[in-house]
Amino acid sequence: MILFLTLLIGFYRNERKRYDGSPSLPYYSTDELGIKEERFSFYSGKNRLYGSRYYEKETRYKGIIVFFHGIGAGRTAYLKLISVFAKAGYLVYAYDNTGCMESEGKGYIGLGHVNPDQNAFFRFLDSDPKAKGYTRYALGHSWGGYASLLSLRKEFHVAKAVSISGFLKPEREILAAIKKLQKGIFHFLGKLCIRLVYGKNGNIDAVDVIKNSEAKVLYIQGDKDTLVPFKTNGAFLEKELHAKQNVRFLFLKGRGHSPYLTPDAEKYSFSFFEETKKTIELENHPAMDIAKATALEKKVIQAIIDFLDKE
Repeated sequence: MILFLTLLIGFYRNERKRYDGSPSLPYYSTDELGIKEERFSFYSGKNRLYGSRYYEKETRYKGIIVFFHGIGAGRTAYLKLISVFAKAGYLVYAYDNTGCMESEGKGYIGLGHVNPDQNAFFRFLDSDPKAKGYTRYALGHSWGGYASLLSLRKEFHVAKAVSISGFLKPEREILAAIKKLQKGIFHFLGKLCIRLVYGKNGNIDAVDVIKNSEAKVLYIQGDKDTLVPFKTNGAFLEKELHAKQNVRFLFLKGRGHSPYLTPDAEKYSFSFFEETKKTIELENHPAMDIAKATALEKKVIQAIIDFLDKE
């Protein structure tokens, strides 16, 4: 009982953690990237969430891309990637999840809270005049890759979704990340605690969502990904869905968790955070070379654009 209560308290405490990035980390501005921004907000429960529409110029867009960010920061951490699609002719919507960056919330409320946030966002999108008449696409990385897959539910009217290193279920991701919860009584109690804390709506299996969708899916992952283990995510998904004609896979040999970056950029970013993780929240934290850290892998970016534009 004591072990169970300790685990349960740990999960509840973790939910109260905010993800606001670091004051010492650099972020691109829209001016630097040559794109424009219009801000918006909506409510998810009692919390007001903030986001932006990104575009290069006001025109008739190819469609709408809803971009979902990963854990640790918010939409601005992905602005370099977002700018590519804005310049490719899309109107990109991106918002910060509850408890992240600009959005309200005492904490992020767990990996599964992308579900109620997403429900609230699409209600906003349905009523947004600027979104009327456009085909909807979804794109996200890691936590955002999971959200991108969840957006395939029929009520959101998403035609295509791209998931980069997205995990498939919060429960599976947490158990894979915490070694003590992988065997024996710890595994059993861990699963029980996750299900109690997250509830049914905070622990949705993306595999079930994809199986029930006719929308096109592109799942991208590096086979050396350790943050979202390849074996229990990309490889597992391919095995489960190999017969579905609407699902495509792009697996990159030797690549890690961020295959949309060049190998050098991914290596630099990983090394930087590993070497400075104890001081990252400090104002005098060593400066990151933002250009070096965000260099994009052209073949992956082109594969996404081809998937959205042509297939």
